[in-house]
Amino acid sequence: MWQNDFWIKDDFVQKFGSRRVKTNNGHFDHLRSKEVLTLEQYLKQNVSEWNLFFADMAYSLQRDVWDSLGAAVEPPPLHGFDARPILSIGTQASSTRAHSHAETWQLLLAGLKAWWLAKPGQSSVAQLQSLCGSPTALL
Repeated sequence: MWQNDFWIKDDFVQKFGSRRVKTNNGHFDHLRSKEVLTLEQYLKQNVSEWNLFFADMAYSLQRDVWDSLGAAVEPPPLHGFDARPILSIGTQASSTRAHSHAETWQLLLAGLKAWWLAKPGQSSVAQLQSLCGSPTALL
């Protein structure tokens, strides 16, 4: 298992906490949140329905975090995998709406995360919760 002391929350906040970020409420359209605060302010909230989402290296924070990962960006079993780089940061109870995309992989650096995976065509939250239960029941 890959480990790195850099991913202790306090060290992460010390390195990146002053960066200004936009929160995301899980909408991928004109209803998306636009609240701007520092990464440290967001993480200090501890519980939020909002998350931070950065894709395609369009943000310097994403590139800096990606570069700091070193070899973990592409662990040996995934060499050559054509991934869409995404950085997602959340606090307790943060989430993203049900969505679909091409195959990908994720590296969880700290904390807990629940994924609801569904067969094609079975993507409604109600359908997933009827099969899996409520995500908050796992916390």
